[in-house]
Amino acid sequence: MVQHWDDGHIIHDIAIIGIGGPFAVRGDSGGCVFVEENGIYYAAGILMAATRLSVIALASPLDIILDCAQSYEWASV
Repeated sequence: MVQHWDDGHIIHDIAIIGIGGPFAVRGDSGGCVFVEENGIYYAAGILMAATRLSVIALASPLDIILDCAQSYEWASV
């Protein structure tokens, strides 16, 4: 799902529709979303929102998060 805002920026989100009920509930935000392909699970995104009145949840694609993290200046521990 791609959202275009009035100020010109674009947000790429993964829209997830729960089967038989909600995909996510309160408190699930920040969790890793996995997809299964041929019996192997791959990390696909980070859950960021879920609706209370429907079965739809939104996740930020992990590849975009990791691309942005490359330019982040990490604190040394």
